[in-house]
Parts: sequence; structure tokens; C-alpha cells
Amino acid sequence: MTRGSTQNAKGGKQAAKHQKSTPARQQARKRTSRAARAEEEQRARLLDDRSRRDIVGVVIAVLAIVLFVIVVMPSDALITHLLSTGLHSALGIGCYILPFVLLVVGAAFLYRFERPNASARIAIGLALVYLAILVLMALSSPGAAENAQMVFNEFTLPERGGYVGAGVAWVGLTLFGQVVSTVVMVGVLIAGLVVVGFSLSGVVERVRGLLVPSDDLDGDDVTALDSPPYARVKLKRDHAPVQHARAKRTPPA
Repeated sequence: MTRGSTQNAKGGKQAAKHQKSTPARQQARKRTSRAARAEEEQRARLLDDRSRRDIVGVVIAVLAIVLFVIVVMPSDALITHLLSTGLHSALGIGCYILPFVLLVVGAAFLYRFERPNASARIAIGLALVYLAILVLMALSSPGAAENAQMVFNEFTLPERGGYVGAGVAWVGLTLFGQVVSTVVMVGVLIAGLVVVGFSLSGVVERVRGLLVPSDDLDGDDVTALDSPPYARVKLKRDHAPVQHARAKRTPPA
């Protein structure tokens, strides 16, 4: 009896060890340990991720308001005057657009998106759109097609894309010309909108819905729209033989 009991006890211990050493349980333990470590790290931090995002969003929004006031209502203060002059020279008309872009970026950090890194995507996309607008305004400077140096004209520079847009435009005019540079920057603008979340396929579907009546998109007319008129008549005639064949295949009740 004692030998049997000892063997059963050893077998039970081995089975328990085998159950404890299964890969599924080991992975579950690792996950729980990682979750516990993450919770401990968040507790150890002074601010969590949401608080940091809120602070970043508020800071960007405040910066946007300050820049708008500096650009629209410059004062005689030393720093404000220097910032206003520098923004007008560097960005041109874009200095009036920059505060609104920053407000949108700040709102993106404050809003809770379901997708990860959505606020970063919005910031990158708006930066591409903003840069493309500055370069397109600089490319449209008078005489830029004949002479690339005209983008740096002191009289038209503040009314266009500033030194930022003029620098990129000068490179494009020197290497590719005005037409190709314009096409490239339009592509950059569209790419920025796509990064933000703008759907080109959705726009195409909406335009098609406006051009094509909704009654024509029902039933068999969807296939008939892409076919010539004679194909529509043929399509309607082909329905009767098909239905007659199906009726013959069905067994009598």
C-alpha cells in the first residue's frame, strides 16, 4: 500500500509540474507580468499618456493663438516685432494660415481617435499640405518661369510663399521648370490630404452619384450603363430564355 501511495503521489507531482510547464501557461504568466510591469511604470510616472497628449494639444493651441495675434496685430515690443517680421519674410501669406493649421493639430491631439497615431498622421499630412501651398504660391510669382531668381523678389516675396516657399520653388524651377514643379507640388498636396485621411475613392463615388441618377443604378441597369445601347436591348431579351430554362430544371410539385 505504501509503495502504491508513493507512486501515485510522485505521478501527481509530475503531472502538476507538466501542467505548470505548458507553453500556454508560460505565455499567460509572461503577459500578466508584463501588464503588471506596465501598470507599475504608469503609476511611477507623474503623467500618463492621455495627460501628456492633452498638454501637447493645449500647448499647440496656445501657440497658434499667440502666432495669430503676433501676425495680425504686431506691437512695438522687441520680441513680438521680430517674430512678426520674421514670419512675414519666411512664410509670406502662409503666416496667416499657420495658426489655423496649428489649431487643427492641437485639436487632433486633444481628440481621442480609435486608430493609433492618428494625431501624428494629421500633423504630418497638414505639414505636407502647408508646404505645398507655400511652394505653389512661390511658383506663381511673376516672371518665375523665365528667371528662377524672381521668386526671391523683395516686393513679391511677402505676398507669396516667403523664403521657405521660394527656396523650394527655386530648386524646382532650376531642375524641372515651372510646369513640372507645379504638377509635383499638386501631387504632394494630394498626398498630404490622403495622409490626413481624405479618401479619393469616396470623392469619386460621390461625383458619380451626382452625375448618375439613383434610379439608373438599380437592378440590371448597373451593367447596362457601361455598355452601348444595343447591348441593353440584348440584355433584356436574354432574360426570358434564362428564366424559361430555370423553370424547366425545377421538378414538378
